[in-house]
Amino acid sequence: MPLVVDDKVVALCALFAPGQGFFDTDELALLDELAADVSFALDHIAKEEKLNYLAYYDALTGLPNRALFDDRMAQHLRAASHESNKTALVLIDLERFRVINDTLGRSAADDLLKLVAERLQSVIFDRDSLARIHADVFAALFPDIKDEADIARLVEEKIIGCLSQPFTIAGQELRVSAKIGVALFPDDATEPEALFSGAEAALRQAKGSSDRYLFYARQMNARVAERLKLENKLQRALERDEFVLFYQPKVDLSTGRVAGLEALIRWNDPDVGLVMPMLYIPLLEETGMIVEVGTWAMKRAVSQYAAWQAAGLKPPPIAVNVSAVQLRRKDFVTSVQQAIAGKPEHGLDLEITESMIMEDIESCIEKLKTIRDLGVGISIDDFGTGHSSLRYLTRLPITALKIDRAFVQHMATNPDDVAIVSTVIALAHNLNLKVIAEGVETEEQSKFLRLLRCDEMQGYLFSKPVPAEQASALLAGAGNPGRAEAAGVSGLPQSCVPRNDGGDGEGGMRKDEGETRIMNHKLRMKTLCL
Repeated sequence: MPLVVDDKVVALCALFAPGQGFFDTDELALLDELAADVSFALDHIAKEEKLNYLAYYDALTGLPNRALFDDRMAQHLRAASHESNKTALVLIDLERFRVINDTLGRSAADDLLKLVAERLQSVIFDRDSLARIHADVFAALFPDIKDEADIARLVEEKIIGCLSQPFTIAGQELRVSAKIGVALFPDDATEPEALFSGAEAALRQAKGSSDRYLFYARQMNARVAERLKLENKLQRALERDEFVLFYQPKVDLSTGRVAGLEALIRWNDPDVGLVMPMLYIPLLEETGMIVEVGTWAMKRAVSQYAAWQAAGLKPPPIAVNVSAVQLRRKDFVTSVQQAIAGKPEHGLDLEITESMIMEDIESCIEKLKTIRDLGVGISIDDFGTGHSSLRYLTRLPITALKIDRAFVQHMATNPDDVAIVSTVIALAHNLNLKVIAEGVETEEQSKFLRLLRCDEMQGYLFSKPVPAEQASALLAGAGNPGRAEAAGVSGLPQSCVPRNDGGDGEGGMRKDEGETRIMNHKLRMKTLCL
């Protein structure tokens, strides 16, 4: 008689009799019922074992999960406390795992996690001391640690060392790095939960620094508490519409008129007023909230463009910065389409840094082509600070390059910066791209840029970022310094106004003088071009 579990025969029950017809019909029916009962019991045992396994083990890697790891860590720490031994809790967070998941797919990401688990098991011999506790986070216990130097050596040699070799996934070689947080028992904490909190705090700090791993320090708890408080406030800011857009103009250096605007996100905290972007933008990106805020910024910019049109103004294109988190998402193109839906004259431009593009160049090219076909302009922001390839630059469907302020600031005194700016302008113009210089703060910088035939400039020399109301007044008086100043914003600097004479006024740099200084750098320029 077959024993059946999940419609599969898992065993046979055989009975032997001295002769044919030994069992009557009722006895055979009883034996069938007995086989069914045994099958049910086997099925129940198998499911119970499976549920018990899933309750304590990670189904993908076969490693203990957080629940089992916590239990075993508690047992280990109790034993270690009696023996006065130090133990290190190490949390390992794989970097750029989300990028791999988004670009290569979940199957490839799962394969990577399994390979990482195998590598870690090969260097952490006690299998029970290693666990997968989150999507891309592993935890490990190292007993009998002498001091920080001892665990630092183990982290570098075992964990960082085993992850340094490339992984082959779906026929591609991938290099994976990790950020690591370490907490020591009993130095940092004597209770499992507190030790885990310490390691998490160290990991967060490491993720925000250039260090591959960090040890827990007590002051990290205060920083973590502040971070959680800020995270909660940012979530409420989203719900309460506390974010606003400020607009900084881009000036056409040949006409002196406003040729574009960059929309910059500002948080108007009701408790403290406007908050500096550097204090919250990184957290928005880390938590993923930047996706929602970035989508809001695109929609708000398009709405403001329409409002200016309705007011009888002729607004220039409005550029919105795109974060790496947004660009990686598969639905990024859809979010752009939704932002401009129903608005043929949307006036939307996007600014993307070259380092973001180089993360996954092929995927970016396809996304940007689709966006460009929607009539959206695309600029590479902070050009010159990343590691873009000129070969890829010709394939990107971009409309402009923005020269980073780092190359503009010292143009008057640094020949190398002049050479770099000159080369970028020549390169862009040969590719039929517009060039915008960022961070222009002095008359001399703007004059240099005009002589180098830069197309547009942006910076405090003309205007700082201003709210929509002041930007409206600026647009109404664009190219008219008197009207702009009366509206409460900077007037157009004289260096931006084209002149027909040979000089730039008293105290200024004459055109021939500037051209002479530019010519003095031509040898450098040619060297760089080569």
